Amino acid sequence: MGLWILLILVFIFIVLPLALCLLPIYIRLYRDEDGKAQFAIKVLFFPISLDKKEKPEKEKKDNPVLDQLGLSHYTSTANLKQSISEKGLLSTLRHLTGILKMVFSALGQVAKKFRVCRARLEVVTAGENAAMEYGIACATLYPLSAFLQNHSQVKSRAVETEVRCDFEAFDGDISYDLVLRIFVGSLIPIGLRMIKTLWKEGKTYEGK
Repeated sequence: MGLWILLILVFIFIVLPLALCLLPIYIRLYRDEDGKAQFAIKVLFFPISLDKKEKPEKEKKDNPVLDQLGLSHYTSTANLKQSISEKGLLSTLRHLTGILKMVFSALGQVAKKFRVCRARLEVVTAGENAAMEYGIACATLYPLSAFLQNHSQVKSRAVETEVRCDFEAFDGDISYDLVLRIFVGSLIPIGLRMIKTLWKEGKTYEGK
């Protein structure tokens, strides 16, 4: 009995958190067959729907989490005006600037954790200047592809570039397919640092 309890505790506190940290998140930006830009997110093998469904309007309630992080001041124009009135314009501006700096810093840290799994680019030149544009595209894109492929954050053979010349077409065309991967474990420490900073900034701002 004691062994089973130990195994369950190990699974809950060690195996499960490790498995969660190793979950990959895939972000894909591509052009579909209709020529429209598409954006998709997938966690492991499960896609996340990004379609916004209309929900009936509900009475807005105070969010204690946003209050603790000092973000409730910026959830509406009325809240922002009230904050400026109570804390002063300079204090509110200082607090908001601090939040924006932290957000951009976190985005930079997240960007460094991404790995390129696929980067496909297909360029078709057409029209009267098709041959000249083909030469310029080849001279520009193929060296760039080789440079990107040698980057440490790019998976082996992930970069694929194709330049074609179509004399029968009237207009040129560009197709692309970019897939990025990041692990959940890479986001956790960044997220915790953000929450800690927001909490401190919020406490300082509320104290003024």
